[in-house]
Amino acid sequence: MRLHRRIIVIGIAVGIFGALSGCGVSDRLSHEETRHFDARADAPTKGMIAFAMPEWVPADARDITMDVQTQGKGKNLSLRSDTAELASRCESQTSATTQKPIPEPQGWPTTVQTEAGAQCGEWRVVVAGERLYAWTLPSTP
Repeated sequence: MRLHRRIIVIGIAVGIFGALSGCGVSDRLSHEETRHFDARADAPTKGMIAFAMPEWVPADARDITMDVQTQGKGKNLSLRSDTAELASRCESQTSATTQKPIPEPQGWPTTVQTEAGAQCGEWRVVVAGERLYAWTLPSTP
C-alpha cells in the first residue's frame, strides 16, 4: 500500500513540475517547441540557445515567433521589421527551394514556400506582406 501511495505522489509531482515548466506533453511527443518574443532583444543569447536569433535578423525585429524541431531537423521563424534589406551575407535566390520547412509552419501564407527569396546561411528567407518568414533547410544525418 505504501508503494502505491508513493507512485501516486511521484506521478502528481511530475505532472505539476511539467505544468509549471511550460513544457507540454504534446511538445515532448512532437519534439517541437514554439517561443514568441516581442523584440529581438528578448530572445536568449545563452541557455535556450536553440531560440537565439540568427545574425541576419534585423535589430528592429519584433513580433517574433520561432518553432524549433528539438531533434535537430529544423527551425521556422516569422517576424516583422521595418528594415527593407537583409544582411549582406544573404544571397538572393532565383528559384524556390524544394526543401520544405520542418516543423510544418502554422499560419504561414501558402505562397511563402513557393517564393525564391534569399539564402542567409542555413536559412531560406522570404518576405510576404508585412512579415518575414524563414526556415532552416533540414540537415542530413
